[in-house]
Amino acid sequence: DEESLNDHTDAVPTCSGSYLASATYCSTDQYDRPIAGMLHLCIGPDFFNDVSQKELYRRTVLHELGHVLGFNAQSLAHFRNETTGEP
Repeated sequence: DEESLNDHTDAVPTCSGSYLASATYCSTDQYDRPIAGMLHLCIGPDFFNDVSQKELYRRTVLHELGHVLGFNAQSLAHFRNETTGEP
């Protein structure tokens, strides 16, 4: 519902220092799997034109997508055993 969605969209991404991007999942289902997330790119005026940085940007986006999918130190504890279903 709209109220629970708003509970998860109050996070403000930060583009300070040398950060290129930030990402996280915002909500999980009953099995602790991410079902909503956000990815924020700290793009400047040269983001789409600087071909020398294209590979860095590509790797950064892929890395951040991993966070949206739940690959981080906190959520790995909730990954479940295929056989037992236990975290």
